[in-house]
Amino acid sequence: MTKKRIAIAAIAALSICAGAYGVASASFGRHGHHRGGEIFLLARAGGITHDQMKTAFQNAGLKADFEKVKADRTALLNCFATSSNCTEAANTLVTDRNKLEQDKMNAVVGLFDGLSSTNRANVQSALTQLTSIQQSRKALMKQIFQNSESPTQGSNGDTPTAPATQQ
Repeated sequence: MTKKRIAIAAIAALSICAGAYGVASASFGRHGHHRGGEIFLLARAGGITHDQMKTAFQNAGLKADFEKVKADRTALLNCFATSSNCTEAANTLVTDRNKLEQDKMNAVVGLFDGLSSTNRANVQSALTQLTSIQQSRKALMKQIFQNSESPTQGSNGDTPTAPATQQ
């Protein structure tokens, strides 16, 4: 197989893994930040509907938490521009972010607590598959980036040589 075909195969495999990872990273209660997608997929595998998820997050009162974090972040940025000591503003932001995360996790735990044994087995199967996808993606990325950091041939197939020096 030529190096060009190997590169094409690697790019195709990377595209497939990236697509699978994109699906696995679907947003779940994160306002477009694309983290926590595994939880979303596991919930769906466990038979939890989108409406159940939406209701759980609405009932958790997260909107006020999001608004508080947003205001804290703005206050911290303003502090950076106007003050030499922003420790208190930073600590407030961290505290409120932690509260937001705790409230989100409480909503998620509430969704998973009542799963039947069949649905829990479905969650376990989906988790196994997600873990496999992540491991495959990590191995492929490692392989690609290790190979690209020390090329042995130029783009035209020639072995690169050191530039000639003048004496």
